[in-house]
Amino acid sequence: MKSTCIVLFAIIHVLAYCHLSLGQSSGNWNFAFNFAGYKRQNREFLLKECPQNVTANFKKTKNMINAALQKDALEMPTTNTDKTHVQCVKDPVMGNVVNFTIYKNGDNDYTGNKDRQRLEMKGKEEGKKGNTFLYAWWFKIDPNMKNTDEFYHIFQIKTGGTNAMTKFPLATLTLTNKDKFHVQPNYLNKYGEKAYTLLDLPQVKGKWIQVFVEAAFKKKSEGGYIRVTMKDEKGKDLIKTRTIEHEMWWDNANFRPKWGLYRKKSSGYQPSDWQLFQNVQIWKKN
Repeated sequence: MKSTCIVLFAIIHVLAYCHLSLGQSSGNWNFAFNFAGYKRQNREFLLKECPQNVTANFKKTKNMINAALQKDALEMPTTNTDKTHVQCVKDPVMGNVVNFTIYKNGDNDYTGNKDRQRLEMKGKEEGKKGNTFLYAWWFKIDPNMKNTDEFYHIFQIKTGGTNAMTKFPLATLTLTNKDKFHVQPNYLNKYGEKAYTLLDLPQVKGKWIQVFVEAAFKKKSEGGYIRVTMKDEKGKDLIKTRTIEHEMWWDNANFRPKWGLYRKKSSGYQPSDWQLFQNVQIWKKN
């Protein structure tokens, strides 16, 4: 009898999240999950096919990302254009997924910063004062990734505007340590007091991980916080939900999420690193 894959995201509340998936059959997943008290803000982030032709593959993947997140969502190197940076690939667990690949030699940051490399996709800048957003997604990073002590972010909450506003992200999920994966909340124009370790890096590399980042865009005195939950592909908790009270609002700023590979250049990296994404979702609290 053909097995049935039941994937359930249970009703959650602000303090605890249930896992995305309870079962799997032949790599086919049902991503119709829900967040009670929140409204979905983005369209479906799923690829129905991965064209074999490289050009067609990139076009389809790019169009899906733009449709799901916003127009011109990708921020890619403007160099190394002969290399494949973004594509749809088939994963034995998740099916068709988005692959980001960044290269040690030749990749740049399109903004002109010569000491770093950027390959990211961004959501709309809709994090306004008093709003609470929940960002949920699956990711898998290269098991052979070689980290350094330079910054290496895979998720950012950022704002647009002046150089003073954009110098530091409000918060990041980061690999900015050779053996740790952590969340780093920052202040306007300066780093936060500390990075909060979530997992040892070997617990992250080469595995599908479910992430939930909840951000209350408020001053700390008004209840501002960032909350992170991480689960494995079976829905098992990898960490105890981490809530950090923080100054989560900067005057004259609106915030957006960014996913990808953003790092300081280093000779210590392997020739290329990749990260896979599936089912990126953005939810706003009612």
